Amino acid sequence: MGYDRVRLRLVASKVNPPDFTLKDDFTNGETRAYAALVDYFPRPAFEGPWIGGGIEHWDNRVGHPAETATGNYQNWMATVGGGWVFGMGRHLYLNPWAAGHWRIAGRHPNLCGKPTVPTAQCAGRSVRQDGVALL
Repeated sequence: MGYDRVRLRLVASKVNPPDFTLKDDFTNGETRAYAALVDYFPRPAFEGPWIGGGIEHWDNRVGHPAETATGNYQNWMATVGGGWVFGMGRHLYLNPWAAGHWRIAGRHPNLCGKPTVPTAQCAGRSVRQDGVALL
């Protein structure tokens, strides 16, 4: 949804990071993220470069071999990012982007039974996103 050069996006995603990216023998990580984001495009028609930001809620789960219980914790994150939208034809686009995320609220440290789940104050990611514009 957008007007002029500003776009509002509501996003839901699920990520299962590989175990080698988790610290201290934690396994089976899962993050479900829900975001409200505002993007600005310097060029018309929602193509070309963009910058944006917003707020995200992360529901996290993680396991540990020393425990039978799964650790669950939540974080609120501020996010800032940017990318480039390439039009690939009618209603098709390619959108490579990168973003930084900073924890602004949430329990730290987080417990999974007796082990403590180490959570970062900030995180970064880059993604290639393909999509279809419905309107």
